[in-house]
Amino acid sequence: MKKIKNNTRQNGKQVAGRHLKWAAGALLCVVLTGCGKADKAIPIELGTSIEKQDNRQEGEAVGAVPATEEVTTPEEVCVYVCGAVNSPGVVSLPGGSRYNDALEAAGGFTEDAAKEAVNLAKYISDGEQIFFPTKEEAQMIAESAQTKQSGLVNINTAAVSKLCELPGIGESKAQAIVAYREQNGAFLKTEDVMKVPGIKESAYNQMRDLITVQ
Repeated sequence: MKKIKNNTRQNGKQVAGRHLKWAAGALLCVVLTGCGKADKAIPIELGTSIEKQDNRQEGEAVGAVPATEEVTTPEEVCVYVCGAVNSPGVVSLPGGSRYNDALEAAGGFTEDAAKEAVNLAKYISDGEQIFFPTKEEAQMIAESAQTKQSGLVNINTAAVSKLCELPGIGESKAQAIVAYREQNGAFLKTEDVMKVPGIKESAYNQMRDLITVQ
């Protein structure tokens, strides 16, 4: 009878020992698993906040659109209309008007106006001067622009001061060139400048490569 009791106690101790080993193993597994997860954590750089940066100003609602300055159109604009119009002068127009409105307020084009020279759809700015050229003036403006691009002096459009820049041409000869073209019309070719009193072939040869008639 004692032998049976001793065996029972011995078996109980063995079972308890196995349970204790099992519990210790489970605890060790949990610890190791937790450590493994901790090792995989994403590192955070020094000085970096883990919170999302908020660039909103104090009192500004989330998702609010920054305020923009409103562009206001004046109720009335005043411009000076001149050139090839029937009634040149200062006119007052509603804000947002265009060049065509200024033209109508000035009485429309004259007969010799270069109607295609100005963009009539352009918006008006308060206080500006709007010039509508004649056909002749528009041609001279175009020729002057071409002359600036080429670097040559146009003897049909150049002023006295510009003509004086040519070699062999002083103020008196420059004035003679201007007077000749006003009386006889434009020069058709550069050689025609020798028709001007006081300009000989020697003077022409000095400036022939520096002048143009177009």
